[in-house]
Amino acid sequence: MPDIAFAKVTAPKSGVLALPLVEGAGLAGAAAALDKALGGALTRAVEAAKFTGKKGSSASLLGPSAAFTKILLLGLGKEANAAAAEALGGALYVALSKEEQVTVLADGLTPEMAAHVALGARLRRRRLMSRWPPSPRAWS
Repeated sequence: MPDIAFAKVTAPKSGVLALPLVEGAGLAGAAAALDKALGGALTRAVEAAKFTGKKGSSASLLGPSAAFTKILLLGLGKEANAAAAEALGGALYVALSKEEQVTVLADGLTPEMAAHVALGARLRRRRLMSRWPPSPRAWS
């Protein structure tokens, strides 16, 4: 079961970096600071993936430094609302449930929206675990 914690925004030291992005908006806050520290590598990665932040979209990229193994870009859509944040949390859980360490740079989200992201991840885990073990019909 993943541990979900809220902490002060810092650059990841290792693992996977997840960036929730609003459609049409560029990197901001901690993501922009990290991009600057990496010499614009995050911006180039977002452009190379042609990622726009459309709701439900995602892109997985190789990490631009030895600090983290990959970057997961997740789109919130034009209007970040509770439902979009919970869907993003569910997508995070599915995409990263096997990873040891994941840092979500969500400093652009309000505390309530960040809580909805965490709730979405927990609900998705619960939904997946409620189907385990799979029924015998699933094997036929």
